[in-house]
Amino acid sequence: MIQERIFYQLKYSSKNHYSNAVSNWFQYYSKKIGIDDPDKVFHSFRHTAKQHLRDCGVPQEYQNALCGWKGADTGETSYGGNVPFEKLYEYISMLQYPFLEKTLKKLKKQNKL
Repeated sequence: MIQERIFYQLKYSSKNHYSNAVSNWFQYYSKKIGIDDPDKVFHSFRHTAKQHLRDCGVPQEYQNALCGWKGADTGETSYGGNVPFEKLYEYISMLQYPFLEKTLKKLKKQNKL
């Protein structure tokens, strides 16, 4: 069976759409590992990725496709349906977060992962 969404098991919420369960889990887990900043929420990943893609010079059409934004003009409103997967792969491969490896190692040592 072909699914329309990658995470098709997630339930829809009128407040937070499909991200409600994941957002709640992230909020709980963040507090558990000592992240108390109210501005650091699950949705922050999306904005951080968009900024990194922009900094890498990725065209906006591909930024939108990778981050799930509809473009401003009619030609960009399909969430990536008109962009080649090879280019999406090339651009998503540009996302590098070296600081994250260090943080994950630290959390593993503290048995928080």
